[in-house]
Amino acid sequence: MDRMIVAVFDPLTRAVDGQYALRRLDAASTIALYASALIDKAADGGVEIRQQSRDAGVETSDSAIAAIIGLLGGPIRAALDAGAGDLLGGLLELDTARIGADFLDDIGSVLTPGRSAVVAVIDEECTAPVDDAVAALGGLVFRRTLTYDSETQAQRSIDALKGELALLKAELAIAAPERHQPLQARIDSAEARLARELADSKAHREAIRRQADARLGALRAKAGQSTGDLKAKQEQRIVAVERAYGEWLDRMDGRAEGGSSGR
Repeated sequence: MDRMIVAVFDPLTRAVDGQYALRRLDAASTIALYASALIDKAADGGVEIRQQSRDAGVETSDSAIAAIIGLLGGPIRAALDAGAGDLLGGLLELDTARIGADFLDDIGSVLTPGRSAVVAVIDEECTAPVDDAVAALGGLVFRRTLTYDSETQAQRSIDALKGELALLKAELAIAAPERHQPLQARIDSAEARLARELADSKAHREAIRRQADARLGALRAKAGQSTGDLKAKQEQRIVAVERAYGEWLDRMDGRAEGGSSGR
C-alpha cells in the first residue's frame, strides 16, 4: 500500500541514517522505496532540500514529494528547487490522495528549526519495520496512505458542469426566441470548460498510469535480479501493486466513460 511518510529526526545527521535504513528495508523487500528526499528546517521556517533521490527510478513520485515539501516550508522555495510544473503536479496528486491539513499540522508541530526529516513515498504491508527502524534512531514517523480516490475534486467539477449543461439545455428548449442567443453562449462556454476539465482528467489518469508502469517496471527489475524467498516477496508485491493501480484506474476510466460531455 503506497504511503507518504515523513520521518523527523534531531540531530540533523540522523536523517541520513534514516534514509539508509529505508534503503536497507527496500533491499530486503520489506518495503518498496520509490522516492525520497532529505530536508532541513531552517531558522526562518523554510525548508532546505539537502538531497532528492529517485530510489526506484520513478520520476512521478518526486512530484508528490516536491509538493509536500513546498507545503511544509513555502511553495516558492520548493518550486525553485523542484520546478513549478512538478510542484503543481504534486499538489494535484496530494489532493487526489486526500492529504489534508491535519497531516501537515502534525508534522509541523515536530519539524521545528534545527531538525531534519526524510520525506519518502513507499509501499509497505505493515508499519512496524519502518517505525522500528526510525525509532531506533530517535526519530518519529508520520504517514498518510496515498489512496487514489475516485471522488476527486476534478471529477466533482466535471459532474457539476454536466449538471449545469443539462439545465441550460432544458431551459433553451422552452425559452423565448430572444433568450436563445444568450443561453447558447452560456452553453458554449460551459461546454468549452467541460472539454478542458475532461482533457485534464484524462491527462491525470495517464500520469497515474505511467507512474504505475514505472513502479512495476522497477519492481520487476528487482525481482529479476533476486532468488528464493526475496524473489517470492517481490513477486507478491508486484501482484498487489498491479491490483491496486488496476482497480483505481478501472474506477476512474469507468466514470470518464459514463459521459464525455453534457450533450
